[in-house]
Amino acid sequence: MRLKIWLLVALAVSPFAAANGNFVNSSFETGDYTGWTLWEGGASIDPTSGTWGIAVDGQTINPGENVFDYFDGINAPIFSPGFPMTYISTDGTYLALQAQLGPQTHRMYQDIAVGSRAKKLSFDMQYQTWFPFAADQQEMIISIMDTSDNVIEVLFQTIENESPYAIPMTTFEFDIKDYSNQTIRFDITMVVNHFFLDAAFDNFNIERSAVPPGWDQGLKNGWVGDMPPGLEELPPGFNDGNKTGWDQ
Repeated sequence: MRLKIWLLVALAVSPFAAANGNFVNSSFETGDYTGWTLWEGGASIDPTSGTWGIAVDGQTINPGENVFDYFDGINAPIFSPGFPMTYISTDGTYLALQAQLGPQTHRMYQDIAVGSRAKKLSFDMQYQTWFPFAADQQEMIISIMDTSDNVIEVLFQTIENESPYAIPMTTFEFDIKDYSNQTIRFDITMVVNHFFLDAAFDNFNIERSAVPPGWDQGLKNGWVGDMPPGLEELPPGFNDGNKTGWDQ
């Protein structure tokens, strides 16, 4: 097994990530995997077995074309039967792609300090497999983990004889209110031990509950009794007059 970190911005300890409670480089607008950790291993350590690439909105990648792999730091050819493929970004100019040439397991993850107003986690994903999904053999699993890689909750998993072989770019949304004020690891794992499984990802986001007008600018006085607009529940101590410092 090998572990390589593509990490130009600190993850869970980053002041930016902690203050915003959101993904760093959520739509890959740096043109690379800044803020994300990439990993490859499993059945093959051949550096050309899988490619963590970046596509530009509207870019068409043809069979046999070399794509830069941000894990191995090399140009790798793409020969999946799903190509040529034209990639369309759902947010900004860039999106992430994963394409296989041989058997391998791939991970992309990021640690996030989830704020107290965290409400919903969403992202856009497309995929196509050319071999039936099967547990531990050919599957995609998207999970919330702790920072030691222990799975807390599986958000998405392809299921043998149930999951479609292909989906277009689709928005997925999950309630994450239970993870407020915690640091989580958001993980995408692709197990590809058979024929090709290609995917693309974009527009990762954590939506936060709304706050009263001026709240984030320090106007926190005068709110008593009724629920502030946009909130599902009151912050701790709100009805007792504790309305300061609630900014996450």
